[in-house]
Amino acid sequence: MVSVEHARAIMLGVALGDALGLPIEVQEMPPRGDWLDDLTGVKPLIVGGVAVYSDDTEMMLILAESIVENCGFNPYDFALRMARKARTWDPIRNYGIAVSEVVEAVRKGIDWRVAARRVWGGQGSYGNGAAVRVPPVPLFYELRDSVELMASAQAMVTHTHPLGVEAARLLAIAIHLLMRGMDVSQLPSTLARETVLEEYRERLEIIDELLGSKPERVVRVLGNRSIAYESLPAAVYAVTAAEGDLARSIGYALSMGGDADSIAAMAAAMAAAYRPEGIRHPTLSRVLGLLEDSERLEEMAVLLLKARGRCGA
Repeated sequence: MVSVEHARAIMLGVALGDALGLPIEVQEMPPRGDWLDDLTGVKPLIVGGVAVYSDDTEMMLILAESIVENCGFNPYDFALRMARKARTWDPIRNYGIAVSEVVEAVRKGIDWRVAARRVWGGQGSYGNGAAVRVPPVPLFYELRDSVELMASAQAMVTHTHPLGVEAARLLAIAIHLLMRGMDVSQLPSTLARETVLEEYRERLEIIDELLGSKPERVVRVLGNRSIAYESLPAAVYAVTAAEGDLARSIGYALSMGGDADSIAAMAAAMAAAYRPEGIRHPTLSRVLGLLEDSERLEEMAVLLLKARGRCGA
């Protein structure tokens, strides 16, 4: 059974990983081993006295609000909420080109189904944005079939390429299974069996062999860019190498550099699903005291579970 502790830890964990990884991504830091087991040297970006998050957390909150108010996922409502609330113009949010294009098109009155398919010359986006925002789906939906279906559906609003959709589906499955007691050591092999796409399966199958490697080697094999089939396996590696510990999962994710905020956010979501008590780690607690919209994140965690019961999810 999904608990309030799970929901709270997942929503806050995503934002913490995002906030801690944002400066690393913006500064384009290379892989480094300093943060594997010690986060004390990692500093979030402080603006106006708060540790700010990126587009990843903003989109997750918009999705959560839409699910709660519609008693489930509604693509039309989600698209319109993004058009109203997504701060695509704000450099701190650091929105990717693809999502920005879709949101701007919807603001101009273009149907989201048309807008999403125009991205990248008509092939659709295969970035990781649809995956990072997916945690509200497994928090709201009870049945695994519903989790997979709605994870893919919410992805299609901005990411129509199969590689972009698959990352959202796989992360939602991971959160669903980890909340229900699957051992984190089984995560790479389980997800590898869940996908028919070689870009994912080849990377997931090699994770167990990479455990204990230096970040530079992990990045050479898995990648660390915002491409979904690189960053999702990188996040799976991080949480597996950290044995599901939340703070260490974020540290392993940050050590890979690249799209550090998204990789850390996804790793944190999985670690929090596995061991929600990890949110009480001293270093994370200190950052949490400064985190932007921390009260709103906790409120949405509770509202998702209340809506789950009210709506018969």
